[in-house]
Amino acid sequence: YCGCCTLDTNTTLYAIDDQRGWVDPEASAISGLAVGTPTKRLVIAGDGRWNAGITGAVADGINYSGHGYTPINTTTHGMLWAYTDCLAKKGPILKTPADNFLVGADPVTGRNQQIDLSWEQLCLATGYELQVAKDQNFTLRINPEISNAHHIAAVTGSIYLDMDSTNETSPAAWIAPGALPEAGAIYWWRIRVYRSATSQLAWSPWSDARSFTVKAGFIVTTPYYGVQLLSPSNGGIGIPTKPTQFSWSPWQDATKYQFDLAKDPEFKQLITTATTTTTGYQYANALDYSTSYFWRVKALEVNGQDIPSDWSATFSFTTKAVPAIPAPPPATPAVPVWVWVLTAIGTILVIVILIFIMRSRTRI
Repeated sequence: YCGCCTLDTNTTLYAIDDQRGWVDPEASAISGLAVGTPTKRLVIAGDGRWNAGITGAVADGINYSGHGYTPINTTTHGMLWAYTDCLAKKGPILKTPADNFLVGADPVTGRNQQIDLSWEQLCLATGYELQVAKDQNFTLRINPEISNAHHIAAVTGSIYLDMDSTNETSPAAWIAPGALPEAGAIYWWRIRVYRSATSQLAWSPWSDARSFTVKAGFIVTTPYYGVQLLSPSNGGIGIPTKPTQFSWSPWQDATKYQFDLAKDPEFKQLITTATTTTTGYQYANALDYSTSYFWRVKALEVNGQDIPSDWSATFSFTTKAVPAIPAPPPATPAVPVWVWVLTAIGTILVIVILIFIMRSRTRI
């Protein structure tokens, strides 16, 4: 081998062969040579294994009439061959979008707009392997709809891209609008070569990983097509725990409604589900204090016919806090002892004066 061991240089492998082999029956069916005919050992494309008579060379320039790197008419001579490896040291260099790029969101759906990916061609490669994930370690890989994709590996979560003659030198692909699962999230992507210009399956290292963020969708201000909820208002706080009154606007010609109340927005922790013929419902049981609840309504029947509407928007509210325990009345302060003493003295003085007055009258 010859070449510097740096990332910016390629290494060339050299080999010389002066051995002859004998074509076995299986190889004869492939090469067309008679059994027992001496021939040179050949290299199978893609894995470098030696096998007598089987066609396939490591490079098109060495191939001869489709019979491997050894010419058929010189079966008694070996050859010096070379293979320059330009995929073993580094991966492709990413171009767009820039790292931490902010992707626009569609104002109607709130999903991602088209995302254009591009990178520098590596080693005249024609096939690339792409991965998109929700984490930097690529453990949560996703498979969005993407151009140029000809195969998606379900096990590895990789998307294989083929470059045609118009974009081989400037490889690129794009993620379709609305293909990502959620807005307001960060996504990571990376790419590597999986097929070289000689049509061999040869993988390069991964490129550096880059991220992009899909903007959060706009707040929906237009009303839903379903039933319009009225009370309790969305985001209301301090709602009584018992009884709790719910109301909504009538759906045209609706004769029956379904009401759902839950502790979670997915309505998996359902508190109650009920049907009613009016545009109101009263939950008679007591709700928990300081707890968030979610509710929704839809029409089940129109003029007595089973024609359900869409669900309304989901409203939430929070019940009032636990009432505070009233404080006990302040204790009456104790009468000081000196007050009792003065009262007793005053009483004695009054009695003495009354006795003195009574005696004085008796003597007169």
